[in-house]
Amino acid sequence: MINKTIVALDQMNKKEIFEAINTLHDFEYFKLGLEIFNQYGRDFIHEFIEKTNKRVFLDLKLHDIPKTVECAIKGLEGLKVDFLTIHLSGGRQMIRSAMSAKNQYLPNTKVLGVSYLTSLGESDFNEIYGIKNHQVNDQFKRIFTLAAEEKIDGLISSPHELSIIKSIENKVGHQFIKITPGIRFPHSNSNDQKRFMGPAQAFDHGANYIVMGRAITKSENISETIKILKEI
Repeated sequence: MINKTIVALDQMNKKEIFEAINTLHDFEYFKLGLEIFNQYGRDFIHEFIEKTNKRVFLDLKLHDIPKTVECAIKGLEGLKVDFLTIHLSGGRQMIRSAMSAKNQYLPNTKVLGVSYLTSLGESDFNEIYGIKNHQVNDQFKRIFTLAAEEKIDGLISSPHELSIIKSIENKVGHQFIKITPGIRFPHSNSNDQKRFMGPAQAFDHGANYIVMGRAITKSENISETIKILKEI
């Protein structure tokens, strides 16, 4: 499943990014996020694609009033990115404006809706949204239903919500591209994500793609890591 693994190039400068690509040439997809975009701008995204011939997941997590999101996507016109993220919590009209702008300015890009960040745990849902533990799944159902009704291309969610997504797909009749961050190898000791799962498990649960960052880029044995992903 290495061709379905998206490598997150986070916390790197431009030089480090291009050096990493030389080591990670087996991978097809790379995630470039907000920190990279803010530092280097859209010209770097274009440069990355031209120099590497790799496919880009541009993870900007757009979240603003509908017109601002529309204009933000218009500002990306001409970039050959495969995926672009927005926050579903921006609401129906924002999602609708994003999809309309995508169709006009980035017709070959898939817009992916972020449900809730994988760094959020049950106590965070309670603190931020007033949602009790037993209500969390209902909240996911509501936001995924909204995304299905607006026919967004795909969803970003932890692998633990994949079964909920499948039930919404069957109910509403809309199929999503399902991309899951929060993926770690069993021996990982990272603590920045609370809703995580192993790569093989995520695919077994229905993920179309997984996103992995430091577990790959900071691996002590990248060759072995690549071998594991190829064998899944």
